[in-house]
Amino acid sequence: MSLKLRQKEDDDAELDVTAFLNLMIVLVPVLLLSMTFAKITVLEIRLPELTGGSINSIDTQSKLEVVVDAEGYKVYFPENVLQKAIPVIENEEKEKVHDYEMLSLTMQAIKEKAVDKKDVLLKLQKDTDYQV
Repeated sequence: MSLKLRQKEDDDAELDVTAFLNLMIVLVPVLLLSMTFAKITVLEIRLPELTGGSINSIDTQSKLEVVVDAEGYKVYFPENVLQKAIPVIENEEKEKVHDYEMLSLTMQAIKEKAVDKKDVLLKLQKDTDYQV
C-alpha cells in the first residue's frame, strides 16, 4: 500500500477592493460638495478719534455730510458749509415725508462740483425712523 499524500494547493489570495473603491467613488464627491467655502472681504472703516477733534486734512476739509432729522435733510459740503436745507413735504395722503427727489438733485449738483467724491457721511438723529 502506497501512501499518497496530497499537497494542498497554495493559491495566492487576491484582495477584493471593489467595495472600498465604490465607497470612495461616492464619498469623495459628497464630501467635496458639502464643503463650505469661506469668502473673506475687507472693509475699510475709519472711526472718529476718541479726543473728539478732527484732523485737518484734505479728506476732512471736503467732507460731504447729510444730516437727517424730523424737519428734513441738511446737506453740508465742504465740512460745516450748508449747501441746502431740504424740508419735509406732504404727499397725496397728507402725510409728511422726506423729499428724496430734492435730495437726489442736490447730491447730483454736488457730484458735478466734486467729481472724485465717492463717500458721504450720514448723521441721523436718535428719533429718526429707520425707513427714512
